[in-house]
Amino acid sequence: MWCIRLQFLEHVRSRHANFTSWHNLVREIKSAATARAWPDVVDRSADSTRQDGSLFTEDALANLDIEQAYDQELGEESHFTFLLRDSASFSRSKIEGLIGCYPFESLQAAVDILFLRGSSDLVVAKQAIFVYYLFDRHWSRPEEEWRDIVDDFATSFGINRHSLVESFILCLLDNHTDEALQESFQLLPEISGPTTHPKIARVLLER
Repeated sequence: MWCIRLQFLEHVRSRHANFTSWHNLVREIKSAATARAWPDVVDRSADSTRQDGSLFTEDALANLDIEQAYDQELGEESHFTFLLRDSASFSRSKIEGLIGCYPFESLQAAVDILFLRGSSDLVVAKQAIFVYYLFDRHWSRPEEEWRDIVDDFATSFGINRHSLVESFILCLLDNHTDEALQESFQLLPEISGPTTHPKIARVLLER
């Protein structure tokens, strides 16, 4: 209903010229993250699945992938999955995993992939990824064109400011530009504390 009310953002301009340019940008920032990453001097165990230089969005989607695969093994696949059977987005998620689906091809694809599969227990994590997607889609465009959309989503689904700012900071820190890094500096004091994810400090030090 939220997507329908906002007409799936069809009339809200993205900062990306098209899906291909966005996809190429994600590959570029992934390459930059890999190039600057420090060797993992803490965990060198053979069974470690951690990847140096992973993006925050990759980590989040990888966690969803693991949990959703577990749910489906237990037979808890969503009753709404039939809506995805013929979609290109669903096919990509099956072949490449959730990480391979980012950036999502459209708002509808984002909603389908995140919310029409897997456990409802993960809804908070899914909302955080969706907010990240909205910021990634619009950041650097004039705020009056898009900020009310993010705020409306947060209000509609009870997302507090801390979570909203945290998703924005993770999006900014994934971005490899100095402009994004400087903007993250302005916001970091709002979320800094004992619960701040240690990877944020690591990425800041790498940068």
